[in-house]
Amino acid sequence: MKTKDQKTKFIVLRAKGLSFDKISKEIDVSKPTLIKWNQDFYKQISSLEYIEAQSLVELHQYSAKQKLEVYSKKLREVYQRLENIDISDFSFKEIIEFKNYLELRLEDEKRKFEFYTGESKEVLKYPSYDCNEVVIEDERFKLE
Repeated sequence: MKTKDQKTKFIVLRAKGLSFDKISKEIDVSKPTLIKWNQDFYKQISSLEYIEAQSLVELHQYSAKQKLEVYSKKLREVYQRLENIDISDFSFKEIIEFKNYLELRLEDEKRKFEFYTGESKEVLKYPSYDCNEVVIEDERFKLE
């Protein structure tokens, strides 16, 4: 007769993904018995697998606040690099393209702000420009 401890250990080891051969050696139970137990304790094994998987996800998952902090830090680095771009070697055409690109980006950022007139519930917004249409061919303009 197999003990309750052996069955419990089987469920735990199987949920961790160990093979029947490894489990058989560790708890000294035959492989055919383990295969039968696998069917008998399927729900318990699956539940424990789920719990362990959730623990791993939570361990390695960033919270929304942590993600925001990481993205904000990287965005600051991008803006610092943008401020330090040396345009003295740019051609006139490149400077104009860069200026146009920056103006479109600025307009896009302004669009996020709202102005309430106080006279009605109407909200005036800055006009919208599609900055995705701007094509920058020169590598110096790219922020990637």
